[in-house]
Amino acid sequence: MSPASTEAQARVSSGWWRFSWIWVIPLIAAFIVVGLGWRELARRGPTITITFVAGGGIQAGQTRIRRKDVDLGTVEAVYLSADLSRVIVRARMLRSAAPYLTSHTQFWIVRPRVTAEGISGLTTLVSGVYIEMNPGRSSDAPRREFTGLEQPPALLPDTPGRSFTLHASQLSSLGRGSSIYYRGLA
Repeated sequence: MSPASTEAQARVSSGWWRFSWIWVIPLIAAFIVVGLGWRELARRGPTITITFVAGGGIQAGQTRIRRKDVDLGTVEAVYLSADLSRVIVRARMLRSAAPYLTSHTQFWIVRPRVTAEGISGLTTLVSGVYIEMNPGRSSDAPRREFTGLEQPPALLPDTPGRSFTLHASQLSSLGRGSSIYYRGLA
């Protein structure tokens, strides 16, 4: 072998084994990306479908599903049913919400409402509409397809008090959510 070829071979072999600290930065970045991806996959829950008569204000990727102002999911897609009569919302829920997606779970769109009882949903003027979830009991049968309510329930299950059914021959000025008075007390 000639002295020039052994010198070139020595340069190549010594460069091969030499570690460059500049490669630490991409390795750390790769570990961070893998860790963030793994964490997101671990939080990811089931995909559900909610059907509404109208979907005013619901936007894919922006509208949240909430319970007591805590995000439980995000709307992934909004589309019309085959007969164009209903709005179908596909949402991805968090894994922590999965046990409460049962046959008794209720969903409705929270938007500003003005009724005889007062004004509700004013926070949506700033933040936009969202879908409220009233969870079912974790002991009920799991479910992934729901029919959304057009109005929020008159009484939520965790509201203290009693519920009565009023039978009358005439409705006159009674409506959903009207106050009932007994001896001047509501």
